[in-house]
Amino acid sequence: MAKIAMQKREKMVVLIGAVVVAVIVSQWLFSDRGPFRMYHQSLREVEAARLRLQDAQVVRDEALGRLQSSVALEGKLRNRGAFGLYSHVDRALQAQNLKGGQGARATLETQNTAVRSGAFEAVKLHLEGVSMEELLDLLLRIYSGENLIVLDRLDELRPADDGRGLVCDLVLVAPRA
Repeated sequence: MAKIAMQKREKMVVLIGAVVVAVIVSQWLFSDRGPFRMYHQSLREVEAARLRLQDAQVVRDEALGRLQSSVALEGKLRNRGAFGLYSHVDRALQAQNLKGGQGARATLETQNTAVRSGAFEAVKLHLEGVSMEELLDLLLRIYSGENLIVLDRLDELRPADDGRGLVCDLVLVAPRA
């Protein structure tokens, strides 16, 4: 093999050319235009798929939780036996001494209209001149136990006109037995 003799200037031009070619090739390889473009795109797709999977798992967990709670509620409703919301609230009022006798401060009426006559029973409770403590004790007595009772509407909660206690109108709803 013959040895090629180059002058210093020629060696410098070849070296600069080699560096330029190396820079161009490395930019092509490691930029988004080269082979790494598909690699970076696949990384983005994997991250998007991971986020979709997490969202799907959250939705699944929420649906399972709703299903379990509805199964538990249906089981409680089947096992509770005969239950009447009107009589339950009436007993709570009598136990709190808010209904009956001379100082009756509560009235109770059924709200079972044609619209509600299906699967739910509703009662309207009007309290007048009760203290906040009496109201809370009454609600605690109504809600205690295994019965599913919901406060459907709180139409009025204000101080009484005579300044003694509160005036409260509310509607309670419970599933029929």
